[in-house]
Amino acid sequence: MKPNGLAIAALCILASGCSDAAENAQQGAPVSKQEAAEQGRQALIDELINRFDAQSCTTAAPIGTMRKTTPDKGSQLVRAYSADGACLDAIEAAMVANGFDEEEPGAFRLESETGIKEAVTIEREENAPRGGIQWETIEP
Repeated sequence: MKPNGLAIAALCILASGCSDAAENAQQGAPVSKQEAAEQGRQALIDELINRFDAQSCTTAAPIGTMRKTTPDKGSQLVRAYSADGACLDAIEAAMVANGFDEEEPGAFRLESETGIKEAVTIEREENAPRGGIQWETIEP
């Protein structure tokens, strides 16, 4: 799983805040599109920080998400982020500590006992202040 410059992210949109916005609208609280988008962005950042216990990722920038049904009726979720070197280092350290296998430099995989598969690819450009993270979860 080696993405081409996180190209998949170019096809994605940030839609995670839509459910929060709909819930707030049902409760009578007006939510602008901008507020809904910010809620979605923050939810994606929090998810990354919490999954990998990567407190240095507070400045990670979500690029997008994509969810689809797999051929065997499972669920696949792909998230893409831009992040600084400290965040990328923290994610790599967390993956090693949590039992991810490094299949090739920057490409990690883990399959849980319940059959959930995770794949994380970290891309770094030489002399670039930021890199990319693509995090994919496949549930049976």
